[in-house]
Amino acid sequence: MLDLNVEKAVGDLNSLDLVVADLAEDGMVDSLRRNREVATKEVWNTMLLRDNFLRQKARCNWIRLGDTNSKFFHSVMKGRFRRNNIASLITSRGRLEGVEDIKSEIFNHFKSRFTEPMEDRPTLDGLNFNVLSVEDRDLLEAPFQVDEIKKIVWLSDCDKSLGPDGFPLGLLKKCWNFVKDDVVNFVQEFYVRGVLPRSATTSFLALIPKVKS
Repeated sequence: MLDLNVEKAVGDLNSLDLVVADLAEDGMVDSLRRNREVATKEVWNTMLLRDNFLRQKARCNWIRLGDTNSKFFHSVMKGRFRRNNIASLITSRGRLEGVEDIKSEIFNHFKSRFTEPMEDRPTLDGLNFNVLSVEDRDLLEAPFQVDEIKKIVWLSDCDKSLGPDGFPLGLLKKCWNFVKDDVVNFVQEFYVRGVLPRSATTSFLALIPKVKS
């Protein structure tokens, strides 16, 4: 029944196309444009209904017969095998049909893709780069100082917070004498261990729907 509806909708659309083609030279196409739009939508809606029906039917058949050793199960497995099977390959050497020839061709193809060609690589010999002094290197690896930590906190925006339930940084500034030791210990522990606790690295994502405003 759905196939007949699709054929009828396509036939109506084709008929309108023929009429539009005949009347194109007479300037009467505008009066049929709306009818053609309706016919086009009808074709797509009918095809969508048919596809949904066939998809639901296939799903019901699989639920009812998929786990049994039935004709339906074997037909589905044969269909999947045919879709996944490579019967032949067209290469620069011609058509390959043997299993071993196809396996060898596929292996060599991907091997060449993931193998670096044996060519001379550019080198950096003779180039002089700026280097850090010993004092600068030691400074980069030195432990964090209390004044450095306080400076970073004071340069931060007061309205920023560590997550939706975190305290804003303005609170740290107001209560610095009370929370200073905890903040410094936290930063120093990161310096020693090199790993931030999981609670400090969590992310919160918000999905904002796009709606007409």
